[in-house]
This record gives sequence, C-alpha cells and structure tokens, in this order.
Amino acid sequence: MNLKRDLFQNYSTLIRPRRHQNETVFVTLRLAAKQLVSIDVKIQRLTLFIWQRHVWDDDFLQWNPDDYGGITEISVPLKDIWLPDIIIQNSLDDFDSNKDNSLLKPLINHKGKVMSLMPIVKSVPCQMSVRYFPYDSQHCSFVAGSWVFNTKLIDTIADDTQTNIADFIDHHEWKLIETPVFRHVYSFQSNISGVPLLYEFSTVNFWFIFDRKPEFYEKNLIFPTALISMLSAMAFIMPSESGEKIGFSVTVFLSLCVNLVVISGYIPSSSDSFPIIGHYYIACISLVALSIIQTTFILNCYFIERYYVQPLPNWIKYFFFKIIGPMVSFYCSPIKIKDDKLKLDYSITVNNRSSYLYKQPCCTIPNGYPEGKTNDSVTNPLVGETSPKIGGKLAAHWRESKEFNEAKNCRNLHNSSIESFHQCNENLLLVESLLERVEKHLACMSGKIKSKEARGKIVEEYKQLSRILDRICACIFITLSTFGGAYFVIISKFGENRVTASDLQLK
Repeated sequence: MNLKRDLFQNYSTLIRPRRHQNETVFVTLRLAAKQLVSIDVKIQRLTLFIWQRHVWDDDFLQWNPDDYGGITEISVPLKDIWLPDIIIQNSLDDFDSNKDNSLLKPLINHKGKVMSLMPIVKSVPCQMSVRYFPYDSQHCSFVAGSWVFNTKLIDTIADDTQTNIADFIDHHEWKLIETPVFRHVYSFQSNISGVPLLYEFSTVNFWFIFDRKPEFYEKNLIFPTALISMLSAMAFIMPSESGEKIGFSVTVFLSLCVNLVVISGYIPSSSDSFPIIGHYYIACISLVALSIIQTTFILNCYFIERYYVQPLPNWIKYFFFKIIGPMVSFYCSPIKIKDDKLKLDYSITVNNRSSYLYKQPCCTIPNGYPEGKTNDSVTNPLVGETSPKIGGKLAAHWRESKEFNEAKNCRNLHNSSIESFHQCNENLLLVESLLERVEKHLACMSGKIKSKEARGKIVEEYKQLSRILDRICACIFITLSTFGGAYFVIISKFGENRVTASDLQLK
C-alpha cells in the first residue's frame, strides 16, 4: 500500500515523534475499569482488569486524505511505531507481563493522532486498614507515567477526572464507590554529569475506592456472636434449684469459643490496625467468662446452708431488699429473727398429736396438800391415774419408778401420820428433780428446733439475696450484650473509615 510505504519509509521507532526535539510529547491517559479480580487484605494487594488508553501526536504520521483515496485512519502493529514508555509504575507484575501484544494495533488518523488501547490485568500494592471491618473502605491507586523521560520530553495528562466504570462488573464482596483521577508532578535530583540537575516527572494517579459489603459478615459473624453472648444472661434467669446454671454457662462459653475459631478465618490479620470487631469478640468472651464466675458466686450464696451460716449485715439487707430489689421488680421484706429467751412452753408431738408441758413446776402443795393442774386435756402426773407419753428415757424411767406409785397416794395424806407425810414429801422432791431433768432435756430439744428455725430463716434471706443478684446480673448482661454490640456496629459502620477525593488529592 502506497500510504504505509510513504509513512514508514524514513520512520524510526527510536526517535520521539517531534520535528523539533525540544518540543514536548503530551500523552493523554485514560483507564476503563472492567472487573475487580481480587482485594487481598492479608498481603495488601489489589488486582484489576482494566483497559488503558494512550493518546499522543506523532508528527511523522500525517498525510493528506485526498492523496490516498480519502483514507483518514489506519492501524499498524505496535512494533512499527514509536511508543511512549508509559507504564503502571507501582505494578507488582513484571514489565513484560503483556508480551503477547502482536494482535494489538493502535489507530492512527491523518492528523498524526495515535490512540493505543490495551487490555491488561494489573496488581498494585495497597496500604489497607481493617480497623472498621466488616464496614471498612479501601482505596488504592494505579500510578501511570513515563519511566525515563521528564516533563520536558514526555508529559502525561489525565483525559478525565474519573475513571470510566460504565462497563464495570459488580463484585460479590466489594462495591466500587468512586474513581477520582489526579495528575501529580514530583521532582528528582540527578548528579550523573557531576552537576546537580533537578528534573520534574509527571504521573497520573487513578484512585479506586471500594466499600466492603457487610451483609455476609453481619449474618454469619456478628449476629451469631451477639446471640450467643446474650444467652449468657439466661443463666441468671434459670432457677438455681435446676442444677443446670453452671453447665449452661460453660456450654455457652464453649459455643462462643467454637464460633470464634470458625470466624477467625474471615477476619483479616493485621498488626497495624486491629479490627474493632476483634475488640467486640474479646468483650463477648470476657462477658461469658464473667457470667460463669458470677453464677458460681450466686450458687454458693443460694446453697449457703451447706456451710457455716452468718446472718446478713443490716446494711446489706437494707441495700438489696429495700433499694435494689424493687428496682429489679423483686419485692421482699427482710425476715425477722427473734432472739428471745427460751421458754418452757414448747410443742412436742405425741402419737401424731400435739401436747404441751406445764409452764410451772410439776406440782405445788398448798396447805400441805398437792393439787393437780391441767393444761388442755393433760392430767398432772401426781394426781391423775394416767399421764401422757411425753417421750424420752427420763420420763419412761419416772413412770416405772417406785416413787411414782407412792406419789399417787398423796391425796390420802390427811388419813396418814406426820411421818408418812414427810416420807411422801421426800418422794415428791425426787419427782420434782426428775421432772426438772426432763424439762431441761426438752428445753435443749426446743433450743435445737429454735436454732434450726433461725438458721432456716437466715438461709432464706441468702436465697432471696441470690435471687436479687440473679436479676441484677441478668439486667446488666442483657444491657451490655445489646448496647455493646450496637456500639461496636455503630462505631464501625459510621466511623471515619472512608477517604474522600479531596483527601486523595493531597497524597
């Protein structure tokens, strides 16, 4: 073809396409993002499939369309024309990663404007922060510029203020939010010739801002963890008599540990910025562990009868029963424990019936004669023919003794002599001695019953205290689990984790 022969007859791919070599070649850069390949937070790398377009003017590739049959555009292989050394300077790939470019042909119009369009997959390093995971936002840049020539020879210009994302394919985990483009000029000092020279180089920075889609992590990480941590409060609602409080708390703790092992693979590992959700998991596992300690303490308080019981101090009873109890909807009045002196009017059971001993000694002898006193249906053993079986070895011994039989005849003392009266009186003294021993024995038994009742009342106070503590801990743990989880979500979701275009322009 005559046009191609005429254009490339004296053309050199080593010479900048300017008739005057002191003129600058302006290269206009443009990127079109097509697909996000991956964002690897662990190794801090972004991989994108992009189309890069370079446009420049070549003074040696101009012609008159009228001389060549009206041809205004042609395409030639890349190897046949001069190409600017524009590369992605921060690329992690080899410079020869796109070696198979024989099928790529730039488009040249009759005015010498060359447009090169090249699809590439590029990976660039990216400093990522996972502090607000899974509501984090990451921003990375592709820095394009000339590798050798300064701005006096080749200057790069951005074609637009935004990268073209019209055909971008949505990603399942990340959402592309913004793609600002900025031109940046930096200086470089060289002493190669022995004279310090200052050169300026220009680059075009293509920024990509991605937001992580949190729905997967909310359903599989945050919600199960929050639910398990809230279950720890159920241990305080469970009755202490069930015997399952400690077992339930330990089961919740182990479930949370297993859940953390599962989700540890999803949380990005980074020592530079520890995720807020990591603090939330630490708080949850600490909360569950604390619930086990609190449950153990409350159970010891509830089953206090197994140990030596001390009465609750008055300030504890007033603070928990009068102030804290009504606040947690637990109303109780402190149990009153009387410390009165023991009296001899105590009830005992005889043949499944209730009998009473005398409030006074067994008998008195007004005017020298004994007189019986009865209480309810019980007859005085000195004057009656029958006596209740009051129980005990001492009473049984008394009923079988000789003095008992002689004492029954005291009613006939008026027919007896004075000597017989004195003999009967001695027998009565023995009877009174035996009855005093019986009364002391029964007083000891009654004292034990009284002590047991007092101990039971103290134990009941401890049980009431443990129930109040259960409600307090349940309220505290439910509040901490609910508002603690909401706090971490709000801080992570609405924290200052996204940069703006103005922030990137300053970088």
